[in-house]
Amino acid sequence: MQVTQPVKCSQCDILLEGRGQFMGHMIHGHEMPIGETEEAWKSACAGMKCALG
Repeated sequence: MQVTQPVKCSQCDILLEGRGQFMGHMIHGHEMPIGETEEAWKSACAGMKCALG
C-alpha cells in the first residue's frame, strides 16, 4: 500500500513518511516483530487514502 499522507506512530506520536519508514521505525525503534508491524501498517492505513503498490 502506498500512503498519500504521513502516518502517525501510535506509540510515540511521530509522523512517518511511507511504508518503509513506518516498518523500519516500528521494527528498530519499538522492537516489534515483522508480522505485527505489517498488521500495524494495515491498521494505520485503514482509515487513510491508500493505494496498492
